[in-house]
Amino acid sequence: MRRTLPAALALIAVTVFASEADVRSPAGATRPEPTATAGVATPLPDAAATRAAVAELKKLYKDEYGLKKAAQKRAFADKLRHLARSGRDAPATRHAALTEALALSVAANDLAGAVEALDALALGFEGFDAVAERRAALARIDAPAAKALIRLLDDPLDQAACGDAGRYFCLEASRWDLGLPLLVACDDAALVALAASETDPPSDPTLQLALADGWFDAAGKLKNAQKVGAGVRAHDWYAKAMPSLTGVGKERASQRIADLFAVIPDDKRDYARMTAKQWDKLRNPSVTVDVRSRADSKITLKPGQRLRIVPHPDDTWTFTWGKSIPSTVGWQGDEMAGRFVGRDKGNKKQKGILTPGALCWQLDDGETREVEIGELIEGTGRLGLTAYDPGKDGENGELRVKLVVIDAD
Repeated sequence: MRRTLPAALALIAVTVFASEADVRSPAGATRPEPTATAGVATPLPDAAATRAAVAELKKLYKDEYGLKKAAQKRAFADKLRHLARSGRDAPATRHAALTEALALSVAANDLAGAVEALDALALGFEGFDAVAERRAALARIDAPAAKALIRLLDDPLDQAACGDAGRYFCLEASRWDLGLPLLVACDDAALVALAASETDPPSDPTLQLALADGWFDAAGKLKNAQKVGAGVRAHDWYAKAMPSLTGVGKERASQRIADLFAVIPDDKRDYARMTAKQWDKLRNPSVTVDVRSRADSKITLKPGQRLRIVPHPDDTWTFTWGKSIPSTVGWQGDEMAGRFVGRDKGNKKQKGILTPGALCWQLDDGETREVEIGELIEGTGRLGLTAYDPGKDGENGELRVKLVVIDAD
């Protein structure tokens, strides 16, 4: 028997308007702001007024219109949508901002952004042909979920299409407000149950653990970006439940958080508490640094890129200070030896003074600096890595390092 779609979804034949959704994430993300004219649609402005408003936008945002990268287009489209929904501009200006945001989203192959712009246009303007405009815009986006939304235009109760679109919005675009109403109507019973739980997020840690386990299991059946998205959702619920869990449930959550370390986005990883097992699972370029020589990372940072240096938490190398005192230390260096050098009268480490034995980095021939866990390095040039060994006391050992390069948006 077919499940019934939410009324709002059936009415527009694609997805629930963002302004009508109230889906919260375990990380506390909020839904998009409603449009400035939510509930008060105005007549479509005439073509001449819209053209004049578009011309003004292109003049005001000349630099943004010149951006070429897809991520830059998505960011500009977000800006225009925000302008349309939060400002008190004339209808022609709001209409122009939304139509331009739609065009940018289509050009960037950003399905979620296109749907949000289309929804705002349908909500805000009387006479907007929602079905025709949706069909035209979706046909220009190269994504399986776009094809699924086109199928929903013809059959709003197509459960397979609901699943295709819902998985995209939730697990790839992180737009749970758009995706959950679709998943609750899809043809996958497990995802239906998970989506139903997500629409009323549990506060009980036992239920949070069950939801995390559900997404963890779902990740095992999915592929590529959707597998990652389900893993991230599982991680978020495990992390939320962990402080209140005990016994076997707590141990399972702890182990799965560790297992998901390499799957979750870089900014969610706790590098300071990273284990050797988690380091091993990172799928990033690695380099081995010998205590006696400078290692070439073979990575050259370009403008706009950032880099995170992630040393193995358990690797060590050995120094013999003063030719008689052996010291085996990790990437942080010998803090004891550091107490005797580079300290002011208050025994505070002076700026620019390095810790003996510490792992250090350098871009081309620039300043040598100590690695700090979690630090995002900015700049340009070839990255080199070395031990700080002022007395050339390094004897043996090497550290393995993984390098996380984050490209500019």
